Amino acid sequence: MLFRITVSKLFRLIKSMTKSEKRYFKLFCTNSNKRGDKYLELFDYLDKQKKVDVKAYKKQLSRIKNLSAVQTYLYELILQSLELQQTQKNSDTYLLDGIKQVELLFERGLILEAKELVLALEKYAQEREKWLMLPLVNYWWFRIENINLRYKDISRTDFEQKKENGKKEMAALHESLTWWQFFSDFVFTIQNSVARNQKEFIQTWMSLLKKYEVYEWKSLGAKLAWLQLRAILESYKRDKPMAKKYWMEIVTEVQTASPQLRKEYKRFVNPSLFSAINNTTSVDGIDSLTMLIEQLEKIMNEEKEYRMKAGVIVLKHQLFIKQERFAMARDFALAQDLEWTTVAPHLKLSFYKNIALNFWAMQDFNNALVYVDKVLEEMEESIHSLQGLAMLLKAILYYEKGEMLLLPHMLQAIKRQLRKENILFKFEQLLLSFLLKLVNLSKPEHLDAFRAFRLTYLAFVDTLEEREEREFLAFFNYEGWLDSHVNKTPFQKVFPNF
Repeated sequence: MLFRITVSKLFRLIKSMTKSEKRYFKLFCTNSNKRGDKYLELFDYLDKQKKVDVKAYKKQLSRIKNLSAVQTYLYELILQSLELQQTQKNSDTYLLDGIKQVELLFERGLILEAKELVLALEKYAQEREKWLMLPLVNYWWFRIENINLRYKDISRTDFEQKKENGKKEMAALHESLTWWQFFSDFVFTIQNSVARNQKEFIQTWMSLLKKYEVYEWKSLGAKLAWLQLRAILESYKRDKPMAKKYWMEIVTEVQTASPQLRKEYKRFVNPSLFSAINNTTSVDGIDSLTMLIEQLEKIMNEEKEYRMKAGVIVLKHQLFIKQERFAMARDFALAQDLEWTTVAPHLKLSFYKNIALNFWAMQDFNNALVYVDKVLEEMEESIHSLQGLAMLLKAILYYEKGEMLLLPHMLQAIKRQLRKENILFKFEQLLLSFLLKLVNLSKPEHLDAFRAFRLTYLAFVDTLEEREEREFLAFFNYEGWLDSHVNKTPFQKVFPNF
């Protein structure tokens, strides 16, 4: 491998596999004489674990010599197995293999069989919008007819229709290539943008979209990606009606697409629907969110895409919270038995954070702290923003719980940890200093302190120009928390907007 394979990396790869992928891998190993039992033993051991315990792992498998090399080779074997399975499922590979078979039949004079296969490939490719392959299939239809069959059973109408289809396929191929040029242009320009503020950034985005909006995208994947870009741009511009329009167009496109197209473009379909679900809540009511989740579940059931289940669970939990059904949200979240080791880390940690806030809304501070600690225990180095948030939430929860004797020690420990992780920024210093100030004030003085800090907080936010500098605001509504104290509003009432 080009990078070092640790047991944690191997564990995550194994846990990302579906049951069918694991079954295939075991057959893949068993059917090859070069594979030893030690690879399957290591695979089975890690597959049964809920969490990696490196000491227990080394002790259990101590009799395997050169364990580090074995786990590296196992990682490679798994990737080979997954690649082979993907090749068997890939529609492009299926069509390329089919075209090779047409050529073999043609060279052996099996013309009728070659034509029958061409017609089957054409239907398969059309159902899946495989514009790159269709011209090749079309080429073989004309070649077979021109050289051997001489259009014996083809009417003038059918012949003209075939020519027209060929023109449409070439036009669709050109559109597909244009789309990828646009998307590449977009990614390159945005990545290398020197915009000094959000306004310039939006103008750059708009100019790119305008350059390509003359095209009427026919491919489902291109349509969904285009609509997402438009919706996100309108959200940046804070034009909620237009953002809602584009998000709902995504849902319509998915609803009206055939099962074959949804399967072919699921790498576009599922993320697009997730974006619609996540963003529609900010531009529309609860009914739309309910409908979107139902639509996503329906498609997941059709396509057997169970890895998306975690996303639906997180979104359903958010739906119950937005409806202020906190007990139902809590019971729903705690009833889930999903294997979270297979889930993307940011999704799992967001779920734990939301459960913590759910308990907070119900004034169950002890359990809220339990789930904040889960976030910290599961934290990976790549998600520092959530790590800092979890520490700040822990400090706030200690205040809400009334732990004034323990709070100063907690604040000092958090400050040290944030400094150690290089994530002690200005806002973190402001909030920690404010909480420490509250410890030294009498309870009646807290209201004035909250009012003063609210003004300090708003002034600080106004100084942040770049979107990246405001990232911490996306995880928790600090202003809402301050308002709940200033206006003496129960946290349960402001929580749905968090």
